Amino acid sequence: MTLGSQDREQASAAENEFKYWLKKCYSNMKKNYPSWLVSSLGEQSKGADVSSDTAHVFVNGEDFYIDNDDKSVSLDEIPSGLQGRDNPGDLWKLEKLGVSVKSNSVIFRITPKNIINSEKNGSGFSYLHFDIYIDINGRTNAGLAYPLPGRPLKLSPENGWEYALEVDPSSASVYLSSSQGPLRYKVYRPRVQGDSIVVEIPRSVLKGTPKNWGYAVMMLAPKSDGGFELADSLCSDITRGYIYTIVPEKN
Repeated sequence: MTLGSQDREQASAAENEFKYWLKKCYSNMKKNYPSWLVSSLGEQSKGADVSSDTAHVFVNGEDFYIDNDDKSVSLDEIPSGLQGRDNPGDLWKLEKLGVSVKSNSVIFRITPKNIINSEKNGSGFSYLHFDIYIDINGRTNAGLAYPLPGRPLKLSPENGWEYALEVDPSSASVYLSSSQGPLRYKVYRPRVQGDSIVVEIPRSVLKGTPKNWGYAVMMLAPKSDGGFELADSLCSDITRGYIYTIVPEKN
């Protein structure tokens, strides 16, 4: 069997075997494999959009942070209250995700380009809405591929989420994946600390080794139809509607 075979079944089988062993090589090197390994090589040759990794991961013991790329954010719909403001998309520009592991808690720090609190919320910020999707095992078809309701895109089959953290100015909700869909499990209070939005989750809720998990962050701007626009993201790749997570320990 060869990749160039005229027999489609033979070519497909050869391609799948090739990609299987190549993914094993990436896994043995403890590296995230590129997203094109889960798509057709034929699609790649037709000029399908494939982006390269632009986030940078720094691991220190059990803690880590991930710097995002510096691409600008432009919103399709400007939320009411921000009309006339210079560069409103900057509020949704995600600069960094940080995770600190303590004996009793896991602390998430989301750092946007700007934080404002024109609505005088107790959390210390206004307008922002974001999700963090967490894949704890990296198994294909484990967890949920679809994000929370109203969000665009979906997670790749290899990166289905077991935990999701939804944060807005009023609350930080932890969701669990289930056969019935997302299950809202616990609710906490976010707060602004310095230039970051901080959420602290008890270790009794998030057990395991966070640096070994896969992460994808969606910065969400509201739309007039009640859904959300994906304003910015932090992940390893977005290709053909699929989001691929970043595993800190593999970078």
